[in-house]
Amino acid sequence: MSICGFSSRASGWSTPARLFGLPLRVTLLGALSCGLAAASGGAQADFNFTPISNKVGDPVTFSYTGQTTPTVTRLVWNWDHGLPTIIDPPADPPDDITHPFPSARTFNVNLTVTFSDASMSSITKSVGISNATPVTPVALFTVSAFPTVGQIVSFTDGSTGPPDRWTWDFGDPGSGASNTSYLQNPTHVFGAAGDYQVRLSIQNAADLDDETKTVTVLPPPTIPPPTNTRTPTATVTPTRTATSIGPPPPTNTRTPTPLVTPTRTRTRTVTPVRTPTGTVTPPPIPRVVALLQSRFRVVLEANDPRTGRTEQGQAIAQGDRFGYFSLPGFTGDASFPEVFVKMADARSLPGASFWTFHTGLTDLQYTMTVTDGTTGAVRTYRNDRSDPARLCGGADTAAFQESVFRASVSRGPVVASPAPKGPASALAKRVSSAWRSALSSYRKLTGTGSCVAGPNNLCLLDNRFRVTLSATDPRTGRFAVGQALAQGDRFGYFSLPAFTGDSTFPEVLAKMLDATAAPPPIGGFFWVFHTGLTDLQYSMTVVDTVTGTVKVYQNDRSDPSRLCGGADTAAFR
Repeated sequence: MSICGFSSRASGWSTPARLFGLPLRVTLLGALSCGLAAASGGAQADFNFTPISNKVGDPVTFSYTGQTTPTVTRLVWNWDHGLPTIIDPPADPPDDITHPFPSARTFNVNLTVTFSDASMSSITKSVGISNATPVTPVALFTVSAFPTVGQIVSFTDGSTGPPDRWTWDFGDPGSGASNTSYLQNPTHVFGAAGDYQVRLSIQNAADLDDETKTVTVLPPPTIPPPTNTRTPTATVTPTRTATSIGPPPPTNTRTPTPLVTPTRTRTRTVTPVRTPTGTVTPPPIPRVVALLQSRFRVVLEANDPRTGRTEQGQAIAQGDRFGYFSLPGFTGDASFPEVFVKMADARSLPGASFWTFHTGLTDLQYTMTVTDGTTGAVRTYRNDRSDPARLCGGADTAAFQESVFRASVSRGPVVASPAPKGPASALAKRVSSAWRSALSSYRKLTGTGSCVAGPNNLCLLDNRFRVTLSATDPRTGRFAVGQALAQGDRFGYFSLPAFTGDSTFPEVLAKMLDATAAPPPIGGFFWVFHTGLTDLQYSMTVVDTVTGTVKVYQNDRSDPSRLCGGADTAAFR
């Protein structure tokens, strides 16, 4: 079992999280440098199994149902226990295969297929094994509060039975392939406000059931119109009265005529300060990412070592366990992600700690401070800039241990960043804070791309670039395909539910920038940035659908305690 890429085998513990395996959609992996080629004709792997649920020790029959053109030359079955079964070469078409399972749990069975044109395709499905006779399932699900256009909406399965298969229809055909999911707890992004008929269909060996709910998606929040606070000009006329000179008035009731009549007055016009028409007090800039039920507060400060300029990060929350910071003071874009943080509650495991992961898609020096609001403990993390061409964060799996902090509060060491050595990297030469701010005005896409968003690929920069991901646990050899979570036209990330059991938890991040129209020396290329919040080995493939150019990027695992991605500022023209 692995949580966020950290292996239970290495630590010697076990956890029920192994039961949370989820089925994945098919993806097509294209590669050059890692020895894989894009599958011609979009060949895809697939398989079925019968029965869909079984008892411990009974054989389950697996049938290959994927494409057979180009010819299938190799099958690798990973059973989620023991050794894999490799069939090289298989029959044409491939024969059925049977396999028994040794315990009552959910097994994530992965099939990786190699075709005669050297392309590969992989798919993972969940096989439920039980000691008890299955009962009729009842479909139930809940939806995250206040679904809003353009935001990630989470769907949580609450079905009884339990079911072995899930099929979701979000009632949003305009979203293409994303309208359907086979995950137990999927997410979806709705593109328009309105009512959607969301249907969950479940199945196990006993029966099937479904539930349909109307999900009302709200429009994006709007800023109320300004209130006119203008105050009309007022004229104030103060009266100044002179003092009367003469003898005191007689005691009779006759009114004497004064020697001096105080009738002189001065009129002065006073114009009060006007409040400009339509002035709206801007909302405060969010600076804190609150995680794990707001127990932990995360703030960020970034520095450009070339100029000495320092800016605070602008917080963008992405849920209870993950968030990121933009740096509009450097980039001019408050929505563009630069530094990421996620936390996991691992107190059920030995050590009773919270885990912290941080990384960036920037060559700026950043300092991230995490404060435990319960114990007062503080930890400070910095990225490693020893090579600015590599984007390195870190993982801390022993930062906030309750067994320690209940007794005393420790401020903890500051993780220092070594100074850059040797000549500046190509990235440092190309990028300066001034150019970062200027890049927002350069955007020159030379052709409309043909990328179609799907559950396992991102489409970036006007659908020109298709990004896919695969990951391998080097401790076990287990392989999985990333599930794409788009965050706009220039940024997205991948989850790895086959490893973590959570389709919404980010593991690998990708962003792209169009600098083709910027002047030399930085211009002429599309820029690619990638990094991870996992110690798994990942391979990210970026395909330019206009030119056909393919680039493959991998993370640096030379030191698993550092989470290192990379930047390519000369990737695509």
